[in-house]
Amino acid sequence: MSDSKIMSYENAMHTALKYANQRELILWGNDAPFREYLKKTHNITIEKTVTAFEKKVTDNRIFFRSLKGQSDKYYIILPNIQPSAIFKKRLLLLGFKEGKDYIFIRRSKTVLPAGYGTYRDPYGNVVQTGGCRVFLSPYAENCEIFVDKGFKGDFLIRVFGKGGVKVRIGKNCKSSGSSRLFIHDGGEFTMGDGVSIGDNTKFSVSANNRITIGDDCMFSYDILVFSGDGHAIFDMTTGQRMNSYAITDPKGSITMGKHVWICAGVYILNRANIGNSCILGANATVKGDIPDYSIAAGNPARIVKSNVTWSRNPDAEEIGECFTNWNGFPLEDNEKS
Repeated sequence: MSDSKIMSYENAMHTALKYANQRELILWGNDAPFREYLKKTHNITIEKTVTAFEKKVTDNRIFFRSLKGQSDKYYIILPNIQPSAIFKKRLLLLGFKEGKDYIFIRRSKTVLPAGYGTYRDPYGNVVQTGGCRVFLSPYAENCEIFVDKGFKGDFLIRVFGKGGVKVRIGKNCKSSGSSRLFIHDGGEFTMGDGVSIGDNTKFSVSANNRITIGDDCMFSYDILVFSGDGHAIFDMTTGQRMNSYAITDPKGSITMGKHVWICAGVYILNRANIGNSCILGANATVKGDIPDYSIAAGNPARIVKSNVTWSRNPDAEEIGECFTNWNGFPLEDNEKS
């Protein structure tokens, strides 16, 4: 077996069981999704794991140095770990040889090209790619991704972690450049109809967070819409995490109404609640409430003009043209305000 090869779940367990013979299988690291996979797919329960920290040793957790000379007793599985020279040297010094005494293993990630159609797998993932590319992580399960087949342009949806995500992209949406959505465990992303996205726009949904975008929104280029903080933040006094949000918590969500114009270089952060027919000025950093029919600009973004609307047509002469592409408030309601 090649030293540089990481074998997929689908064929690596056959190799592991072949070489393990009567030896006990042990897992390097406490990889819960992989353990669940083994139980569900192969009816194998691995009791013991290997740790690099001596203080974490228990009856079922082995300090790696204590494995020296025990290759006749244990066969090591290393899930989702890159086969680096450091790992290989460490294992060789302990008396373990790749393939014969240990194996790097992972379930292959799923790569679906634009226009693939409908994809289903045994892990509960259901994907309708439409015109988007979709990458599912090796551990992704129970993902629901539906993109209307009319989507045009280069847009990548990438699922991280254990999945459980929900993605909905409506009719007649398009990307005029290369843009992407990164979504993590339990995240939700909804995009309405008729949304246009400029080049290098990135949507990022952290675990258990949500981004909702209404119909007929227009994104310029170099825009970041980031629901979540990206990393865990703790209070040093209490030791409690400060930024872990449930999917129903508005603190971890971004909501955008219909017919919103997002200019170049805008950053939209979690807790943003943007009303209908707003304009977000170039390079603004948006967090918090932006009322309907407002222009917001600056860092942090502030309301600079109220009771305004806009049209996609740069040559528009009548306010009625602002309401032709979306099912927002009727024109007569706007005239009364």
